[in-house]
Amino acid sequence: MNDQEKELMDIFIALKSNSLYPDFNMPRGGLMVCIMEDLQENGKISLSHLRKKIGLAPSSITPVITKLENKGLLLRQIDPKDRRNIFLVLTPKGSEYIKIMQQKMQENLKNYTEYLGVEDTNSLIHLMKRTIDYFEERKKNT
Repeated sequence: MNDQEKELMDIFIALKSNSLYPDFNMPRGGLMVCIMEDLQENGKISLSHLRKKIGLAPSSITPVITKLENKGLLLRQIDPKDRRNIFLVLTPKGSEYIKIMQQKMQENLKNYTEYLGVEDTNSLIHLMKRTIDYFEERKKNT
């Protein structure tokens, strides 16, 4: 993945975009992939930490987790030390799914940057960064 594609990927994820991810007939495909990528990076993650990180209410994230679990992509594990804590763990099937999704995303970014060309891609990156800065600044002031 070249630098522009990496930068665009980071921007789209920051904007919580679903447009880069093929959804494999799954609603909120981008959110699901972000959850699974986080699991891939960290091995396991507590459900409460994930909720805080993503910024969604339990009522919004629980159906997403349930769908991933039903598809065999992740498991919930109860912490034996504190049964109130639940950890999410990526399954081997989930790891393979992430690889496929990342390949599709890279392909989409490559095609998109080729379509836009270097100058327009750089302009888009600049504008999207400004967009993120704008909304982060607004969040601080509220």
